[in-house]
Amino acid sequence: MVDLTSIFTLTGISLGIILLVYFVSSLPLYLALKMLGSHAGILTVILVNLGLAGTGLLLSIFLPSFYGVGLALATLIAYIAFFQVGFLRAIAAWVLQYAIVFLLIFLFTNLLVK
Repeated sequence: MVDLTSIFTLTGISLGIILLVYFVSSLPLYLALKMLGSHAGILTVILVNLGLAGTGLLLSIFLPSFYGVGLALATLIAYIAFFQVGFLRAIAAWVLQYAIVFLLIFLFTNLLVK
């Protein structure tokens, strides 16, 4: 008899934990897009992040020399296409995403941990 927990386990890590990590890691981009007035939903943001992770994996395998430039272009194209923002707003969303991440890291390490 097959145990259901073994079906939903991926290399020792629960599938639910993996989905939770992708959800949490997508929140800064979602917040950045909302700040810029985009109507993108959280599911779209999660799927775009998953797609960009796959794109990064494929670029690192097949075109490692162009990994950085290729992933940057893929990110901008994905943001423009899926979130329906212009070029400058796509760059702003990208910068805001990392600004939010750095702010959260700063808050958690300096204010909440003490």
